[in-house]
Amino acid sequence: MTFLLTSKLFTMAKKAKKTKTKQGLKLEIVNPNAAGIDVSSREMQVCVPQDRDEDSNRCFGTFTEDLHSISSWLKSCNIDTVAMESTGVYWVQLYMILEADGFDVLMVNAKAIKNIGEKKTDEVDAEWIMLLHSYGLLKASFQPDNYARRIRNLSRHRDNLVRAACREIQHIQKAMELMNIKLTNVISDIMGKSGQSIISAIIAGERNAFILASLADGRCKSSKEVIEKSLVANWDEDLLFMLQQSFELYHYLQNQMKECDKKIELILKEYIAILPQENQLKECPRADKAKFFNQKEKLNINSALRTIFSIIFLIPLFNKILRFAKEKGYNDTYPSILLFVGFFVVNFLAYLPDPFWLIAILGFVFFVLPFRALNFAKRNSSDFIVTEQTSYSGRQIALIVIGGIIWVLVIFGLIVPN
Repeated sequence: MTFLLTSKLFTMAKKAKKTKTKQGLKLEIVNPNAAGIDVSSREMQVCVPQDRDEDSNRCFGTFTEDLHSISSWLKSCNIDTVAMESTGVYWVQLYMILEADGFDVLMVNAKAIKNIGEKKTDEVDAEWIMLLHSYGLLKASFQPDNYARRIRNLSRHRDNLVRAACREIQHIQKAMELMNIKLTNVISDIMGKSGQSIISAIIAGERNAFILASLADGRCKSSKEVIEKSLVANWDEDLLFMLQQSFELYHYLQNQMKECDKKIELILKEYIAILPQENQLKECPRADKAKFFNQKEKLNINSALRTIFSIIFLIPLFNKILRFAKEKGYNDTYPSILLFVGFFVVNFLAYLPDPFWLIAILGFVFFVLPFRALNFAKRNSSDFIVTEQTSYSGRQIALIVIGGIIWVLVIFGLIVPN
């Protein structure tokens, strides 16, 4: 991430360090040049070590010139690290000014610096923050860089716009319910195409339920007659005015969100431009539906889908087998398209009446040539370990005989009448 560059190099604040003494464990001062700031909306209480200035615990205002005065005074006191509590948003500008001027600034959770020893005042709180920071007992809260902070601010603002738009939808629904317009019962989203068309027509002065219903998209689940019934209402002028105001405000908020999106995109482009080349974001390739069937030969899609729709891939599969076989010295060829058409037609013959559907069994014939080419390629390829079998085993012969007998009985039972 890119952080704000400063003209001064500084050392990061150190953590607490314990030492053993005759009296027991003691804490050492690890940040001797530390300062503490108590933040509020009207004043900033700043405390430095007592040996740096006669008035080591000063109160400053919150105007921009006062914030710069704090930075100048801390520099004159040779302070290089500052701790401040995170009170509301009042700390933000002081934090950024101090960070830009080269200070190591720790933004600390207010719970971590709670003073339990004395009466609570701004002077006591600032001194307590400085003391804890001097001994390295404070943990800094995460602070993003300037680009991330700007994007975060706009993102939170956009989130507020979204919530405001949602409230206006509720106001639109309330106005329609008070007029007994039951559009929400027949349309799933009143801010969709159909809903907005109908509401726009109502605002424009249309009161005929039949004409309003005809504006609904034909894909709506509810029928035109049901939608027409839901649009028979009591047209009160005050409620129509509320409906118009909420509808216009909703669209205004939608436009504001679009402007916000453009601003966020602009900041992102600025951030990407300053990134090193090796860290540049790479654009993900879009899925092109038109290229789906051009890529199917790679067979790099889900195996379950390939199984379900296997017939679609037969032609590229036959071609791929033939190319692979020819690379290994196979000289014969076969027409992939004709084999696919033959297999496709023979499979449809399974719907013929008895016993003619048995012709569909011959579908395996169209795989003989591709498998012959594939076996040739495997035998002549170093990528496969092929064991040639010159004769059938006893188990294979038994299976062939039993299968043959079963098929003869099936054919006999279909042909011979009862």
